[in-house]
Amino acid sequence: MAWREKGRQYRLRAVTTDDLLAILGEPETGAAADLLLARCLEVSPAAGQRTPPAATQQRFGQLNAASELSCSVDCPGCSSRELLDLDMARFLWKEVRNAARTLLGEIHQLASAYGWSDRAIAAMGPGRRAAYLGMLSA
Repeated sequence: MAWREKGRQYRLRAVTTDDLLAILGEPETGAAADLLLARCLEVSPAAGQRTPPAATQQRFGQLNAASELSCSVDCPGCSSRELLDLDMARFLWKEVRNAARTLLGEIHQLASAYGWSDRAIAAMGPGRRAAYLGMLSA
């Protein structure tokens, strides 16, 4: 998204995973938002004004609106409606954590039963691990 204002050319791009990783260490939300905007905004000529125009925040929101997922939930009892945000990063992290715990449990069972190393069990495909686990429970 590009526009011209007060003699400067502004170019705003969508947020990338690299941008999100770059702001992870920032403890303050406001500072993280400023850093994220600074990474995604190019200004020509760059000299002089360092603060982007007020409309930049609005344009930034419009540009990245599709990356925010939400759903509307209706309560059948009271007919109230609530808008819920889906945090994909949190959801994905929980899925990864659960998969890691499951794998660790499978490794424990197979290593205990067969004496195989963690590395050998982890290197097996999920189907093969499941077959051995099925034989253990038979």
